[in-house]
Amino acid sequence: MCARLLDRSIRRRLLICIFLLAGLLALDVGVRPASAQRPDSSAKEMTARRDTLTTSEAERKSPRRAVLYSLGGTVVPTVVGASASNSGFGVTLLLLGVGFGPSVGHLYAENTDQALVGMGIRVGGGALGALGAAAALDSILDEDSGGEGGALLLVGGLTVLLSGAYDIFTAGDAAHEYNVAHGLNAQVAPTVGPRGEQAGLTLRVSF
Repeated sequence: MCARLLDRSIRRRLLICIFLLAGLLALDVGVRPASAQRPDSSAKEMTARRDTLTTSEAERKSPRRAVLYSLGGTVVPTVVGASASNSGFGVTLLLLGVGFGPSVGHLYAENTDQALVGMGIRVGGGALGALGAAAALDSILDEDSGGEGGALLLVGGLTVLLSGAYDIFTAGDAAHEYNVAHGLNAQVAPTVGPRGEQAGLTLRVSF
């Protein structure tokens, strides 16, 4: 009799231990996915917030302003420098206007590659023109024709002129490409009122 009671108590304890162990295992399995999902959801939220901040912080570039920056950065220093070309300050302004000025609009549009390429081309053209001018001057002093120096001067001057004009007129395109790349494209389209009695223009900005 005592042995049977002892067996029953042992069985009950074993069953209780088994139920407790099964409950702990079920609780552990239910908790692990939740803990594993938290980093994923938080990572997604952080990525979405970062993308939102990046889009909101991007400022739309004005194509007209880019062209004006390149044009003004070229014309103003060049004119002022040419009027005071007898001084070192005037020569410096002249060189800055010719070499650096056309790239200002591209720098505004964050088109750094084209800005650097344009400056490099104009510096090379200016150096070629300077060599041509020196050769032409030497030829004049030596009472020669000076044809080679004049040709170098012409090629260098045309290189600087064409490169500057290209950078000025393409600065607006650089600003437009920046807006498209950052999802800040704006379009102006004609619009008509709901009953057709009003007409105007609509500015559409896509983000």
